[in-house]
Amino acid sequence: MPMWDASSLYQPVRAAEETNPGACAEYDTILMRVAHAMAQLDDIDAIFHLVNSTLVETLSCDRSSTFLMGENHSLRLGGQSGSGGGTRDAYESDAFQRAAEPIVRWLCRERRSLVVSGPPFPPMLSARLAAELNLRSLMVVPLLDGDRVAGAITASRTDLPVPFTPAEAEFAEGLASHAVVALRRAQLREDNARHVEALRQSEQRYRALVERAQDIIFSLSLDGTFSFASPSAEKVVGYTPEEMCGMHFNEILLPASAAIASERFAGAIEYDKETPPIEYDARRKDGTVVKLEVSVTNLYGPDGAIIGRHGIARDVTERTRLLQSKESQRRRAQAALRRERRQRERAETLLQVVTAAASTLSVKKILIQICDAVARMSVADRCSIFLHDETTGLIHPLMSLGINDPTLWGKFLGADGMPNQEARGFEEARRTGQPVIETRVPDSGVVPDFWAETFQLKSLAIYPMIHRDRVVGMMTVDSPYRFLKFPKEEVETCAAIAREAAIIIENARLFERTQQEAKTDFLTGFPNHRYLQDLFEQHLAEAEQDGKQFCIAMVDVDNFKLLNDVHGHQAGDAVLKQIATVMRSTVRPEDIVGRYGGDEFLLILPGASREDGENVLERVSAAVEESGAFLPGVETPISMCIAWGVAAYPADGTTRRGLISLADAGLMERKLRHRRRESGKPSRLSTRDLMQKHPETMLLAESLLNVIDQKDAYTGHHSKQDASLCLLLADHLELPERDRYFLWLAGMLHDIGKIGVPDSVLRKPGSLTPDEWSIMCQHVTMSENMVRGLFGIEEVCDAVRCHHERFDGKGYPNGLKGDEIPRLARMLSVVDAYSAMVHDRPYRRRMNEIEAIAELRRHAGTQFDPEMVDAFLTALGRREELAA
Repeated sequence: MPMWDASSLYQPVRAAEETNPGACAEYDTILMRVAHAMAQLDDIDAIFHLVNSTLVETLSCDRSSTFLMGENHSLRLGGQSGSGGGTRDAYESDAFQRAAEPIVRWLCRERRSLVVSGPPFPPMLSARLAAELNLRSLMVVPLLDGDRVAGAITASRTDLPVPFTPAEAEFAEGLASHAVVALRRAQLREDNARHVEALRQSEQRYRALVERAQDIIFSLSLDGTFSFASPSAEKVVGYTPEEMCGMHFNEILLPASAAIASERFAGAIEYDKETPPIEYDARRKDGTVVKLEVSVTNLYGPDGAIIGRHGIARDVTERTRLLQSKESQRRRAQAALRRERRQRERAETLLQVVTAAASTLSVKKILIQICDAVARMSVADRCSIFLHDETTGLIHPLMSLGINDPTLWGKFLGADGMPNQEARGFEEARRTGQPVIETRVPDSGVVPDFWAETFQLKSLAIYPMIHRDRVVGMMTVDSPYRFLKFPKEEVETCAAIAREAAIIIENARLFERTQQEAKTDFLTGFPNHRYLQDLFEQHLAEAEQDGKQFCIAMVDVDNFKLLNDVHGHQAGDAVLKQIATVMRSTVRPEDIVGRYGGDEFLLILPGASREDGENVLERVSAAVEESGAFLPGVETPISMCIAWGVAAYPADGTTRRGLISLADAGLMERKLRHRRRESGKPSRLSTRDLMQKHPETMLLAESLLNVIDQKDAYTGHHSKQDASLCLLLADHLELPERDRYFLWLAGMLHDIGKIGVPDSVLRKPGSLTPDEWSIMCQHVTMSENMVRGLFGIEEVCDAVRCHHERFDGKGYPNGLKGDEIPRLARMLSVVDAYSAMVHDRPYRRRMNEIEAIAELRRHAGTQFDPEMVDAFLTALGRREELAA
């Protein structure tokens, strides 16, 4: 669009100002004319020109500029009119941006015009900027696009300090509002035009793809007839697309293939399942037989119903023919192997050197030995090694024997390497996998001229380093002094060395990758369980040596088993990766996030206290809940949350096992709070219901005892004995089946928390110190947390928590008294004490049954509920014996 001339728009105002200076009666008329003119403009530059020229001519100012606001409040010059003024580069320079930053911040904050009538200037206008722009009076009007400042219009007077009047400012603001509307409209038109053009190009590309495809792209209706076929059909099967439409696929396939295709077609429609690619025998229109590899998938309508099938058919006749010649290829491969063996025999001495290089996994040391061996045996003067980067496609010089000036490499390739295509010899060797020999390098084009000149190359041999049909680098042998003819034996030997070098290099790289993978979890890419243990011990040693603190956290994904059961393990793996990424991005760079196992993560936070760790995990939890998790094939994220437990060194412990146990206990407690919040009061099921609906409860209890049995054989045996005695007491008291089951389960699991008690305390043969006794008492809370987290049965949790409470109120952990102690806990307390007395312990020998019964009777009413003591002794059948 042409630039608009604003001279016809401001004449009335100029005349009015001549007769009556400052008169602004015609400003509204000009604004209407400008708005009408802007409505006819589609080009943003034309709009800027109209705005700037209108301000210059109407307000008699020297210069007007329009700026657009970019990211981080940067300014971009949109247009300019009037005398003077800098270039676009000057306005977009860092110096100008820094000088204008106070004004930009002021505009974004105040969202109104800034009018400066001359020195002294306000704080947001630097004196340096005013001097550079030769400002006497300045007006800056924001371009307000809704709640956003899209840019600004400036008008300045540089010759005389004539201030801008309020009427002029009001006129400029009106002009700015019209400009915003015009700019928005122009940008919308440009966007629409781009979208239309992109859609048109996309359609053209798709049409070209279908028309140029070598394979047949086709669609089938539900009755098996073709509804579409691409133009390549005529080339592959001899039928035009028009002829194929309406034909049944069985008309093209041979009978045996047609039967298989019909069965697969019907099954895919009926069961809505994907079918893998398969090869069919088809007959062309001219009667010849071809073999087609066909991949087909279901086609769905808007309502999700299957409306047909579509797929691709590829002619694999030649490939099949090649496979059938496998025997001849095998014979050729054997012949090549014999030739390879002869070559290796000729280079036996050199290969021994290369084999010796395999004793080190340092790639640099390996290549030094290779260069040395080749340089000593070659008729040339120096040997160089280049490595090929498959990601970038560049070749990088790694080392050379005979080039002592390292600046030469900078002159040749530079720090970033060079593409193969710039050196014809390298590209040919990479493409063919064969050595490239050039006896006269100058003017041959085998390498760039500047390389040949820099290294004064006369003769050059390039050997590709190939491993499993993949080029990993290049070995070159060259001479800067004479033209050489490389002997055939040397070429064969160097080619063999290059191949062996590729194997050694790849083995060294594989070892490095294996070392890294041994430390890395395959799913998340974070440290795995084994490496986490090493990192934990390392932090413990450093903290002990330096006297520093650190914090760990055990993190567990809530309801992860349910997610796996509902959506499958693939979805579960995807969720774990997403949650791991969120945790890694939320914590500090120096923090360690690793997968401890299953859906558990371990965080190591150097220098953090327990409070710091809780704050970090609160942020991690909020980030996980906010981000949610995206499942494969599901557009909307599902909500996820985590539970965690924190332990700090040295405040909570000084050993790895102790800290992990404490953090694990906190995690279990938090999971319990989550479960209570989500489901309210725990379910109370009968024994029959639990046995029928949750048989895994019985198996889980047995499994837990097996775990504690590995740590302390006495605890596992003692718990099973308690469970049997609990059933004996329950039968005597004729408890309901439900309470009988709860008492049995409490007897099985009341000491499971001893998993978290250190071995030095649990197995100590003598009396415990006060600190050790405090640690031992914690097993009650840990047992309760584990039982609550795994089973959620309140009566069992109460019995486990209170089985060390005393009838006189002197027990632990809560000092309950009398009937305050749950009834099942009073029963379990008597049974547990009797079982402990009749078994050997590390610190005393066992009592006989008579002594144990007497001890129970002696403490009835103080430690034990006398009613429960009487009931238990009656159940044992020992009341008469005791009375005697």
